[in-house]
Amino acid sequence: MLTLTENRGRTVLMVAAENGREDAMHLLLNHPSADPAAMAMATEPRGFTALMLAAENSHVDAMRSLLNTQSANPAAMLLHASSDGSTALIVAAEKDCMVALRCLLYHLSANPEAMMKHSNSRGLTALMAAAQEGHVDAMRLLIHRPFADAAGMMLLVEHRGFTAFMLAAVNGHVGAMRLLLDYPFAVPASMLMHTNSDGLTTLMVAAENGQLGAMRLLLNHPAAHPAAMLAMRTPEDCMITSALMAAAGFAAGQPTITSLAPTRSCAPLLLLLNHAAVEQLPSEAQQAHMNAVMVALREGPLSQDIFDDGQADDVRDACIRLLLERGACAVRAASPLVARIIGENMQLALVSDAFVDVATKSQKRPRHNA
Repeated sequence: MLTLTENRGRTVLMVAAENGREDAMHLLLNHPSADPAAMAMATEPRGFTALMLAAENSHVDAMRSLLNTQSANPAAMLLHASSDGSTALIVAAEKDCMVALRCLLYHLSANPEAMMKHSNSRGLTALMAAAQEGHVDAMRLLIHRPFADAAGMMLLVEHRGFTAFMLAAVNGHVGAMRLLLDYPFAVPASMLMHTNSDGLTTLMVAAENGQLGAMRLLLNHPAAHPAAMLAMRTPEDCMITSALMAAAGFAAGQPTITSLAPTRSCAPLLLLLNHAAVEQLPSEAQQAHMNAVMVALREGPLSQDIFDDGQADDVRDACIRLLLERGACAVRAASPLVARIIGENMQLALVSDAFVDVATKSQKRPRHNA
């Protein structure tokens, strides 16, 4: 009876732990026919033990009952990984179960550093799992433990090469980013300039996902060098070659890698353009870069919403004007919008007479809604 499972594949002990029924757990674990060690290590279909189910639901008394049971093996319970490689510590951090996290950290005695750095099948450690969700208090608890190698934990990467800091940035969790940057033994410069497996920096992935708050923090941090960050390029085989390209892709509707991406807009692109170094006489390299950004705007799934909208949009219009001023080719993005901006800014020194003629003619043509 003690080992029978219900329709979800959970034993009586698991159901009691999941619901915080410490009284029932005590009765089960101390029954004359019970094998507490085996009962504690039994798993349901996800590979969760009774301890993990209790941790997932913040039932700290149920957790203590399991960890303090005679003849049970607390170290084995703490080290056990589910079918996706998650330990109870990762589960608690991801779910922001603070009382469960404190209980687990209190009981970490056998090789605590290895347990703190353990990662699941996605490569996520407990710190990464908390950072990805923006659980600042859980992150603070993890990095301020006496035995925690916080600086080392911050350098760890998941399977895409994302650090905890980068995961916080891509999801727009500014508070989590600040916590990591302000940690006494952190190296902000290396965190800001870290690149993932695709060669993307934290600023690029934040721009790719439209995370304006994260981008502002990255550009304005005392350790930041905005000109260098905006000048960084990815390998040639990468679709995104710069932070500006990433921001243009976001505005134009390219896919994001987070479900927490904000509403599409040109605001992230304008922020970067306003921080970028400006050459008084654009070099060929700058012109090529501005052209690439303009093309990224023009070729995205939402490009018609950007270029064929007759309504004024201060942020979008400012982006197009700055791109033209810095060497972007008007013909590469010919549209009523570009025609209007050129017509309103005849002083654009970098727009040739030929492009002005094209723009003027375009303005006279009737506009059609997309």
